[in-house]
Formats: sequence, structure tokens, C-alpha cells
Amino acid sequence: MNRPVSIQQAFQIAVQQHQEGRLSEAESLYRQIVGAQPGHADAFHMLGIVLSQLGRKVEAIEAFGIAISLNPNAPDFRANLAAALAAQQQVDAAVREFRAALAMKPDWPEVINNLAKALKSQGNFDDAIATFRQAIKVRPTLADSHVNLGDALLDVGKLDDAIACYRRAMTVNTDSRFASRLVYALHLHPDATPKRLYEAALRWTQTRTETITVQVPIHRNDPTPTRRLRIGYVSGDFREHEQACRILPLLANRDRAAFEVFCYSNQREPNTVTEKFLAQVDGWRDIAMITDAQAAELVTADKIDILVDLDSHGPQNRLTLFMRKPTPIQVTGFAYPGTSGLETVDYRITDARLEAPSSNGAFYCESPIILNRSAFCVDRPPVDVAIGALPATRNGFITFGWAGDYARVTRTTLDLWAGVLGKIDRSRMIIATPHGTAREQLLADLGARGIAAEGIELRDPLSTGERLTFWNAIDICLDTAPWNSALTSIDALWMGVPVVTLAGQTGVSIIGRSLLASAGLGDFAAETPEQFVHIASDAAGDIGRLTKMRSKLRAQIDASPLMDAKGFTRDVESAFKRTWQTWCEAQRGIGVARASAG
Repeated sequence: MNRPVSIQQAFQIAVQQHQEGRLSEAESLYRQIVGAQPGHADAFHMLGIVLSQLGRKVEAIEAFGIAISLNPNAPDFRANLAAALAAQQQVDAAVREFRAALAMKPDWPEVINNLAKALKSQGNFDDAIATFRQAIKVRPTLADSHVNLGDALLDVGKLDDAIACYRRAMTVNTDSRFASRLVYALHLHPDATPKRLYEAALRWTQTRTETITVQVPIHRNDPTPTRRLRIGYVSGDFREHEQACRILPLLANRDRAAFEVFCYSNQREPNTVTEKFLAQVDGWRDIAMITDAQAAELVTADKIDILVDLDSHGPQNRLTLFMRKPTPIQVTGFAYPGTSGLETVDYRITDARLEAPSSNGAFYCESPIILNRSAFCVDRPPVDVAIGALPATRNGFITFGWAGDYARVTRTTLDLWAGVLGKIDRSRMIIATPHGTAREQLLADLGARGIAAEGIELRDPLSTGERLTFWNAIDICLDTAPWNSALTSIDALWMGVPVVTLAGQTGVSIIGRSLLASAGLGDFAAETPEQFVHIASDAAGDIGRLTKMRSKLRAQIDASPLMDAKGFTRDVESAFKRTWQTWCEAQRGIGVARASAG
């Protein structure tokens, strides 16, 4: 005869199930416990944790709230509630709860780190940076804090300091994520060359030698060249992100008879845009909380033929999954022009202009798939913003502008901007800039280059709804270097604002030239800093030309490859079919060789 289980025994069993990863069973037992004993604060707290792990943040917040009402002096209750609130973008409430937890337990480095992340989400970069430094002071070996500090410094334009943080993180933890952040940041550096970036990517692969030495599996996919293919897209950014503007059109316009599509999501915090991705795919897999080995097994079980990386070395990437090569063909190149550093990635998406000699195609691990059109294509903006009159006609002076990722405002960028502003009398520039000391530093840096603060207007970083309206105050957009803007430049062009860009040696430094050529504005792409200033000066001196461009550019962009989503999709799908046919032919060759050997 079974003896009745006490509440405490049931709680211990639930915790054990939880620790073993049996989350649904643990949830059920926690619920039984709180049903039998509504005052069991620890059970409500653990229920909140398991609900968070299951992605049910709203329910988790409710459970944590009950736990806190029963025991308001438990710092871990407060900290976990704060984390759930942050995941739901309730950042102000999260900051309050993190501070409450730290008031009870001040030297808690993980919570200090999470508080700093929440402050960063608020746009409070100075406090976030100071708080990350506090976490490091409490525990110098907390690699996450070094990386998060690097990310915050990158956000305010302190590139060299950020790179130093990523290097320090690698000294205390060899996790490949940290080396990957370094590779990404190096693309922003004015001293970057194709060779240096290639070598940095190869060094990153060496941080995961235990994964690289895993034997590449024999792929059992049906080698019929004409059958329907199964494509898997891997990203941590199936959400409101620049990538969504590029990938959603590719999914929405696909040939459903020829391609079956799965998304493998490495993101922990989905948002409303995630629902748009879900509506466009045949299968959705969350892989953020599972290992590379488990994710590879999932991909293999789904019988994916071509696995596509959408992030490269971006912050949410899962390139370590691609080390295991769970599919016959692996592709990258949608995030930015650069190598993954992986021999297991077969191809990269590019276009003829991105393969110009200055990009030095030798410094890639992957073979190029050169699209017939542009490698960049975005959806039309979801909001209809009318184009205003040329600001110079009412202002009496030229207004330059820029409003993209502030990490791209490097010393090279500042030299270019100052060169233009110093050349054109009474000109002004509007720059979207983070709050805090970043603004003081920007004005000081431009001042050191001879540009008075009176000629600079600093605005808040743009929300999604402000992306387009910003450009109605701008006559000419000045691009960043060495990493050129993509979506920012396309937004400007859509609003009738020409973009002046500088082409460099690396892949990311010729994005602007590729975009402008596709838009029919190739003469706005400079090859030298002096030419950049000259192009901007010529454009600023011809108000009639700027006025005509403002009225015609939208239609010109709309008819260009940059917004031909159907053409872009057919181009990419044709490339996928070609790579598949090549693989199938290789399998037939292997089969013939085996038969001959037999």
C-alpha cells in the first residue's frame, strides 16, 4: 500500500523533475502543491521559474508576484520576477525589482549584471556601463559582464574599449560567443582589412576545437535534384530587427511547391514581428535553450536539405550549430558581407558588386553564390509617410543627417562628416545619438575637427515609427565608414534623400556602393575620403538637382532590385536549386565510385 506523500516530499520531487529538464511534469506538480497549500511561497516561486523556462512569461510574472506577496524579503524571488518583466519589455518595472533584490543582497554579480542590461534597454547607457563595471568589480571572472560592458561601450561609439572588453572576456572564459563578438566588432574598426577579418574568424573557430573535431555525419537526404527541398533558416533575430525587413519578403514570396521552410529560432525574447515569421513557415523550432548537439539532431530529424545562417557573427548567432554540419549544404551571407570562418559552411550569398576586387574574395571560407540582382532586398515600409519639401528651400542652408547604428560612428566616419561640414558654409547635421556622455564625446570629437557644436543637432535614437519621418528634415544623408549602412540608407532613399557613401576594402565597407548602384545612384559612391567630400559638396550646391531627386527617388527605389522581393526570392531560390543539383551530382559520383570499388 502506497503511503501518502507529504507536501514537502512532493516539492522535492517537483524540484528533481525540474532539474532533470522534465518541465511539464514539474509544472503540474508545482500546481498541485500550491493548490493544496496556497501559502507555499517556494512552490509559487519555482512555478514561476518553470513557466519562464517554458516561455510563458506572463504566467511566470503572476506566479512570482504571488510568491513575493507571501514572502516579500526573498531576494531571489525579486530577481526572477525582474528577469521575467525584462523579457516582457516591462523594463522600468524590471529595474525596480532588480534594485529591490540588490537592496537585500548587494554583492550579487549576476543580478547587478542583469540590472545593467535593463538600464541599457532603457537607453540609460552611462548608468548601465557603470553598473556592468560594478558587476565585474564584485566578480572579475564573470565573463558575461565583460561582454555586456563591451556591447554597451559599442552602443555609445567606444569601439576600442569594447574590443578590449571582448578580449578580457576571452581570457576568463573560452566560450565561443565571446570570440564571435570580437569578430563582429572588428568589422567596425577603421584598421580592418579582409585578411585581418579572415584571420580573426579562423581564430574564432579554434575556440571550439572540441566541436570542430566532431565527425561530419553522412547525410542520408534523398539526392533527387528536382524534388521539393526543405530549407532551414537559423537566427536569433526573428523579431523587430533590421533582418526582418530582409528575410520576411524572402519567406512571403517563396515558391511553396518547390520549397518547404523551417525556422530555427535562437532568440529568448520574441515580439510581435515574430508572429509574422510564424505565419510564413511550415515549421518552427525554438533552439535557444538547447545544446548544439540537440539542435543538430532536431535539424537532422526535420530532414533539412539546406541550412541557412542569417546572423553570421552578430550578437544572437548560432554558428556553432553549423560546425556540426547537420545538413548536406550550409549557406551564410544574409547578415553582412563577411566570412563565417567555418569550412563546414559551403556557400555565401553575395552579388557582383560585393565581389569587386577591393573586397578580396580570397579571404572567405565559403564559395560565393553571386546573385543576378542585389544581395540586398527589403520589404516596402509598412507605414505610408509622405515626402516633405526639400528642407534647404525653407531653411536657406543644407542639412545633412544620419540615424543608424551608433556603433558605426567611428573616427573614419567623423573625419568624413567633419570634412563635408567644414567645406559647406552654414551647413548643419542632425545625428541620432544615445543619451549621456556619448553626446558630449561626439560634440568634442567634431569640435576637435573644427566643427562647432552650434552646427550639430542631436536627436534621440529612432523608434520604428520614427524611422522615415526623420528624413523629412534632411537634404543629404552622409553614410558611415568602414561599415556602411543598409536599412538606414534605403530608408533615406525611400524618402527622397540621396546618400553619399565611401567604399573601402572590406565587405561591409562596400555595402553602400552596392546599394547605390542598385538604386541607380552609383555616382554618389566615393572611392576616397576626398571624393566623398567632393560628391557631398557638389550635391549640396545644386538645389535644383536635390529637389528633382526628392520627387523621383521613391519611384526609382520602388522599381529597383532593392524592393523587388519576388525577383530577389526567385534569384535566391534558383541559387539554392543549383547548389542542390551540385550536391546530387556529387552523390551520384560517390555511388559510382563505391560500386566500382565493390
